[in-house]
Amino acid sequence: MARKFAKSEKGQQIQNHKHFGTVKEIGKSTLHAAAAIYDGMVEALFAIGNYTKIFNNRLGRGIGDTTTKLVTAKYGEKTGQATKEGLQVVGNVGQVIKMTNVEAAKAIKEGTEKKN
Repeated sequence: MARKFAKSEKGQQIQNHKHFGTVKEIGKSTLHAAAAIYDGMVEALFAIGNYTKIFNNRLGRGIGDTTTKLVTAKYGEKTGQATKEGLQVVGNVGQVIKMTNVEAAKAIKEGTEKKN
C-alpha cells in the first residue's frame, strides 16, 4: 500500500517537496529513539523481575509461591493448584510479550536503517 501511494500523484508531490528528505530522516530517527527507549524499558522491567525472582527463590519465598500457599491455606488444595498454574501461565505470557517486543524493536530498527 505504501508503494502504491508513493507512486500516486500526491505521493510524488510529497516526495518532490524540498524538505521531504529531512522530514524522512527525522521520522526514522524518532522511530529508532522510541524503539530504543521502549526496548530499554522492557529490558529494565524484566531485569528487575528476574532479580526479584532470583532473590525470592534464594529465600524460598517467591511471590508466586507465597500467593499459592495463601490461596491453598484459605481455599484448599485444588484452588491453590489452579492459582499456581494460573501464575505460571501469566509468567509464560510475559515471556512471549518480552520476546515479541524485542523482535518488534529489532524489525523497526532494521526496517528503517539506511541501505547501503
